[in-house]
Amino acid sequence: MGNWKEITDIQSLKNAVNQSSENHLKGVLLFEHSTRCPISAMAKMRMENDWDFPEDVPSYLIKVVEHRDVSNQVQELTGVKHESPQLILLKNGQPVYNASHGAILVNQLKKELNK
Repeated sequence: MGNWKEITDIQSLKNAVNQSSENHLKGVLLFEHSTRCPISAMAKMRMENDWDFPEDVPSYLIKVVEHRDVSNQVQELTGVKHESPQLILLKNGQPVYNASHGAILVNQLKKELNK
């Protein structure tokens, strides 16, 4: 099932973006997930099967249908055009990597984290 922390409001999203500036973290991961999309369900399942949810990369889940306001704010705060499913890695409040749909791959995410 994964160790996601679900973001359900804009203030929690802003807190997660700010958290990405903490020195002891490699970054913060945002996963925008549509509960109505089978592609999103597959991408989420792949993440949960392959990602080990390390403590130095807090991993947040945003359900885009249920929390449209939060999903819209992701684009405003990061400048990354909205898609779902979508994975965004933040460091120092800025997106350093993003992928959507079939391009969401844990091995690529791990490469980005080790740069």
